[in-house]
Amino acid sequence: MPYSVAHHSESEDKKIARNIGRDREVAKELKKRGWKVLRIREHDLKRNPKKTADRPTRNLDFRKLIDFGVIKKAGKGRATYYKLK
Repeated sequence: MPYSVAHHSESEDKKIARNIGRDREVAKELKKRGWKVLRIREHDLKRNPKKTADRPTRNLDFRKLIDFGVIKKAGKGRATYYKLK
């Protein structure tokens, strides 16, 4: 994902490219191991904190977390929520 921030020096551009490459390799390895990888970048938090903060919960499979005993379901009807055990 290219950065839209202007005025990077050549060394900063190289560092960013290395970081992006490293992030992709790490994500690839974690996916092979069955992890779901969600990358949250600082500029996304600054641009739209609510939407960015909601992303992880949209991607969670709550049934799996309940099955593994990580969380439990609480509340009733529309007030259903999940909390850590």
